[in-house]
Amino acid sequence: ITITHQGEKGRGYFEKQQQQEQVNNRSFFMSEQKKDLLYNQRGVSADKEDVHNAIKNIDKGLFPKAFCKIVPDYLGGDEKYCIVMHADGAGTKSSLAYMYWKETGDLSVWT
Repeated sequence: ITITHQGEKGRGYFEKQQQQEQVNNRSFFMSEQKKDLLYNQRGVSADKEDVHNAIKNIDKGLFPKAFCKIVPDYLGGDEKYCIVMHADGAGTKSSLAYMYWKETGDLSVWT
């Protein structure tokens, strides 16, 4: 980037830009620290480190890198089939649905 001299007014503008970028960077860093502090105060981990440590020694199934756990068909005993397990329900979507239902009484959010 080439910056040409534009007098005192121009030079001040670029200095203010740099100062604002530094403030924005510090604000972002401080907000990340604050977020982590709030999570820790609630006894939860923002990066789910505790969850990963808790399940690191559990059998990963037939395809260890799959998004869901895939295991042999223990229920039917058929070698041509498998069981796919996925649990998700304590996140943002269910929380928003609960708040909507509590505020509106509209049960259709659960169907």
